[in-house]
Formats: sequence, structure tokens, C-alpha cells
Amino acid sequence: MKKYFNDLSKLLKENIRDYGMFIALGVIFLIFAIANSNFISPRNLSNLLNQTGYIAILSIGVTLVIVIRHIDLSIGYVSGFIGAIAATLMMSYGVPPLLAIFLVMIVGLIIGLWHGFLVAFMKMPAFVATLAGMLIFRGALLRVTQGTGTIVINNDFFNNISNGYMPDFVEGSGYFYIALTIAVVVWLMYGLSTIRNQAFLKHEETKPSPVNLSVKILLSGFVVAVIPFLVVWLTDLNDTSRYIMTLITGLLATGLFVYSETTNKQFKQKHDLNSPTKKAFTTKVGIGVLFIMGIPAILPVLPNILNALPGSPEYHIVSLLVGFVAVAFYIYSDLRNYRIKKNYGFEVLSPYMLLTKIIFISLMIMSVAVILASHRGIPWTLIILGTIVAIYHFLTNFTILGRYIYAVGGNPQAAELSGISVKMVTMFVFGSMGVLSAVSGVLFASRMQSASPTAGTLFELQAIAGAFVGGVSASGGVGKIIGSVIGALVMASLSNGMQLLGINISIQYIVQGLVLVAAVIFDIRTRKNA
Repeated sequence: MKKYFNDLSKLLKENIRDYGMFIALGVIFLIFAIANSNFISPRNLSNLLNQTGYIAILSIGVTLVIVIRHIDLSIGYVSGFIGAIAATLMMSYGVPPLLAIFLVMIVGLIIGLWHGFLVAFMKMPAFVATLAGMLIFRGALLRVTQGTGTIVINNDFFNNISNGYMPDFVEGSGYFYIALTIAVVVWLMYGLSTIRNQAFLKHEETKPSPVNLSVKILLSGFVVAVIPFLVVWLTDLNDTSRYIMTLITGLLATGLFVYSETTNKQFKQKHDLNSPTKKAFTTKVGIGVLFIMGIPAILPVLPNILNALPGSPEYHIVSLLVGFVAVAFYIYSDLRNYRIKKNYGFEVLSPYMLLTKIIFISLMIMSVAVILASHRGIPWTLIILGTIVAIYHFLTNFTILGRYIYAVGGNPQAAELSGISVKMVTMFVFGSMGVLSAVSGVLFASRMQSASPTAGTLFELQAIAGAFVGGVSASGGVGKIIGSVIGALVMASLSNGMQLLGINISIQYIVQGLVLVAAVIFDIRTRKNA
């Protein structure tokens, strides 16, 4: 036990830059929850996420801008201007909301590329270029709204983007179709892995014929997906029979998954490829079986179990399902990264620390899912934010472009000499910032159900503060997308908690400023000690 806590202490000290904001967010939640129990109520947590969404999206974009050693002061009024354009298109010209959103995304991209052009090609300092942009789009916003003042948006679809929640569509046969979807995904993974393995044998005489390979893949899909679908579709089953078919579909998918993983391991061993160890193989298969079989087995009976608890609210099942899927995806990706690092000889966490990390983060994800499920479910804002975070996390961590961005931020001159086009990277980052400003503007206009002349005021300062609190370095080259989102959530949580406690607005601004100063000092100190 002593060794465990020593390892935990060492882990926190060595990764304080990565884990500091998570700890700070946990402390803030704990303090405000003790001071006012309404802070962690389902309703307040849902409102907090909706209020944070449009700022967090701006923080994601401005993170990349700061990483490449620039700044963008225009994003607040660009966001407000885009929202006003969307409102005008829908209310004055009758443009359908989806088309209006698409058009304003293009406008945002053009604005971002214009700023990028001024910075990259005209060699204008980003501070000056975007300060000019801030003034221009503040005037443009006033111009668009001068006729009517506030433009009220009377469109339910558009307004639900930032005020609506995922529908709870899982009932009756819905559980079976979830199991069927899982089975189809397992079958597709099996087919892709089989084709990939056979492509490796293209120069060997033992390679099976394409016809036999196709028959094998199609037959497996027919067994695990088509037959169960036809049974449910062509027969009138009662609830018990549907549940049995859901279990059978889960079992068939589980069997195909185990068979696929076993044959993949045998193939790698036979051809001297990087085969997983017995422990890694067992862990992966075990988690896969729990997920593939667990959801069809537990999900249909979960509402009855939860609703039977004393004083239990009526839970939003789709939100719980999203929580389960998020946990499963996190566990899979974390174990995959752990295995890859270990195979290449990088330093990794001890098994106990890895397990602690997985359990802690999984509990946090499911806690949020359960709290939201006990209210009205997961808001669309969180789905949009989560999708953008996933895209940019992948972009910055697993693509060549992401490595170029951090290389430019670390040393622009060296990056240019190594063959990286600093101008094109700058154009991309500012173009991305323009698109995200447009997304933020749409979310804010949807949240307010209107576009006003004051929309976007101070958005840029809140977004930049969130990025710095989230660990972005003022000197460039350092910063993570998830950290910036957590930073935005920290700032929003401080504001929300102090409002619930009735603290004067002047004190709120002072506290937020002190937190920002503390975050930058923390960044400077940890960089010196790194």
C-alpha cells in the first residue's frame, strides 16, 4: 500500500501540468457542492455545460493560435457577427436553418483565412491584424442589427441546437437494434481485419481465393446480423421474446469478436508479426466481451432497476448508453496507447497506476452521464463540443499536420528550415479559428434564441483565459485541446458557483483574474522545473 501511494505521488508530481487542471476542477466542484448543494444538481450541471459550450469551442481554436505564437482578438465579435448573419438569413430571407448554418461556416472560414493571410503573407503582427478584425466585425454586427435591434429567431430546430437534449428513443425494439448495431460494427471490424491479413499474403501461394474470402465474410455477417434482423422484423414478438433475441444477437456478436481476435493473434504469431502478449490479449478480449455482451444484457432491464430505487428519478436511457460507450472507448484507447508505448520502449505507468487512472476517469464520465440522465439527458451542446474535441484531439496528436503545428510553435525558423510551410500552417490555424468562431456564434444565437448588438462581447477574453488556465504556454509550442476545454470549464464553474452563492459581480471578476494569474505563474514554474 505504501508503494502504491508513493507511485501515485510520483505520478502527480511528474505530470502536474497535465493533471493540475483536473485536480483544480475537482476541488472547485467539491467546494461549491459543499457550499451550495444546487451546484451539482442535474439542472445546474446541464445549464453549466450549455453556458460553457460556445466559449470552450473558442478556447479550442485559440489554443492552436497561441501554440503557433499568435493571438486572435477578433473571435468574440466574429462569433456575434456570424450569429447575426445566421439569424438574418433565416428570419429575413427564409433560408432553411441547415443551409444557413452551412453558409455561415463558409463565412467564418473566409474570415479566418483573411486573418491568416494578413499574418502569414503580409507579415502583420497577429495582435494588430485581429484587433483590426475585432473593430471591423463589431461594426459589422451593429450594421446587421441596426434595423431591428435584437433579431428574434423563431425556429424550433435552430433554437434546439443549444437548448435541446438528445431524445430518449430507446424503447421496445430499440434495445434489439442497439445490439444489432453493435453486431454490425463487430462484423465490419472482422471483415476489415480479415482483408488486411490476406493482403499481407499477396506474395504467398497459400493465399485463399477472393471468392472464398468474400463468402466467409458475408456468411459471418448473415449469421450475426441478417438472421436476427429478419426474425424480429418478420415476426410479432412480445417483450420477453425481443429481449431473448437481443441476448442472442449479443452472443453471436461476442462469438464473432472472440473468433476474430483469436485468428488475428494466430496470424501474427505465424508470420512473426507484433503479436500481443497473453495478458494484453486476455485484457482486450475481456473488455470487448463485457462491452459487446454487457450492453444488450443490461440495457433493457436497466430502466426497471433504476426506477425501482427509492426516490429515483426517471432516467434518460440514451444518455446512460452514451456514457457506457464513452467509457468503453476511453478504456480501449488508453490501453491501446499503453501497449504501443510499451512495445516501443517508452516509459509507461505501472499496472496499478494505469488501473487507478482508468477507474477514476471512468467513474467521472459515468457520474456526469448519470447526473444528466436523471434530468433531461445529454444536451446537444455537449454532443457538439465532444465531437469537436475528438476531431481536434485526433488532429493534434495523430496527424502530420498536428506535429507541424507544434513544430512551428516550438521554433518557427527551425520548422521552416526542415521543410514545413509555416505560412500554410498559419493559414490553416486561423482558418480553423474562423470556422470554430462560426460554430460558437451559432451556438450562442441558438442559446439566446436571438442575435443582439452586444453578442460576442468579451468572448475572446474568456476563451483566451480558458486556454491559459488549461495549460497553454504563452511562449508557444505547448498546449492540449482537452486542457483548454477543462480550463474553460474551470472559469465557467467559478462564475456559476459564485453566482449561486450570491457573490457580488465585482468580486467574481477579481477572483477570475487571480485564477488566470495563478495559472500563468503555474505554467512558468512547471516549465522551469521540467
